[in-house]
Amino acid sequence: MSVPVRRLSAAALVALGAAGLSACSVPALGSTTTVTRTATVSATATVTASADPGPGYGDPTPSPADPALATGLPTDPGTPAPVPGAPVPAAPAGAAVRAKPGLRVRFGQEVLMDGSYARISGTVGFTVTGITKGVAGDLASLNLGQQAVGMTPYYIQVKVTNESAADFAYSSLDGGIVGLLPDGTKGTQVTFIRDFPRCNTGTAPRAFTRGKSYTSCHVYLANDAVRLTGAGWNGIGFSDDASKLDYYRNPVVWTS
Repeated sequence: MSVPVRRLSAAALVALGAAGLSACSVPALGSTTTVTRTATVSATATVTASADPGPGYGDPTPSPADPALATGLPTDPGTPAPVPGAPVPAAPAGAAVRAKPGLRVRFGQEVLMDGSYARISGTVGFTVTGITKGVAGDLASLNLGQQAVGMTPYYIQVKVTNESAADFAYSSLDGGIVGLLPDGTKGTQVTFIRDFPRCNTGTAPRAFTRGKSYTSCHVYLANDAVRLTGAGWNGIGFSDDASKLDYYRNPVVWTS
């Protein structure tokens, strides 16, 4: 499921839950309403946040085998994130697990999702390998101005593996990955209209067949007073029609 964001003809749009910007209400699922605000700035990225994070993201309940979200994250501003398309290290020991709404796993655990993309159906394995904390200076080249004041970037590294006979060539399968704050709400997503070497999203290569993988990276911002501590998968972009709303309400979550 996607939430529409009004786009204007400009170098970039910033859609933030902040006061003083023109507001428009966008209906989400059920009785929940997502409010976004847009403003034109001279920038090379789009920052998206919601006043209402949507169903399933507030105060998730850990299972007995999975403790509450951890707060420690590595800080590595000098080392680039994995390059999309580069060789992917071997997965940690342990068999992949099947996805189910509300599943909670550790970073490095592969979760198998059944779904479809562009009318091609199959099974894809998603692995959030970790989250790296950046520094405010990483955002300088994006010209976000006051929109980035008091915000820290975090980089979510993802490995995507085709675990079926389908060929998902040139597909972007990891659009449902979201960054999560300690209370389970979503952070502020940043998408780009040009290359951002620190953290680029990836795409499946040609002939993306069984056993092949690609890497991807997603940028989320968090207020300096909090940390991005986990990542979720909410069914957007790759899921079956019968379960996509279940995952949106109760996503799969990876934590340390």
